[in-house]
Amino acid sequence: MVPLSMKELDGWRKYKKGQNRLFPESKNFKSWLACDFRYQDGKKYKNPYQIRVNGLDQKLSPHEFGRALYHLVQRRGYKDIGQKDNETKKQIERREDTGFGKR
Repeated sequence: MVPLSMKELDGWRKYKKGQNRLFPESKNFKSWLACDFRYQDGKKYKNPYQIRVNGLDQKLSPHEFGRALYHLVQRRGYKDIGQKDNETKKQIERREDTGFGKR
């Protein structure tokens, strides 16, 4: 679902102590990140949200589907702790009461 060779994928995803991970530099991968699938006779999207919306009504190519999943994974389960709405204040108070919020 990603336009990478196994060697490029392993260099990016596998950690070896004392070595940096190698971010893929291939042209197709950069196009994939930019939501530009013209390298495989697909279309160019403005952002990953467009891919996700299109996937609701039509079949996506494997690379489009992979990019939509990558976008979901990037944004999973994060709430800005700097945001001070009432729910966040309650969560911070609960953490401090239980001892989890202390450093």
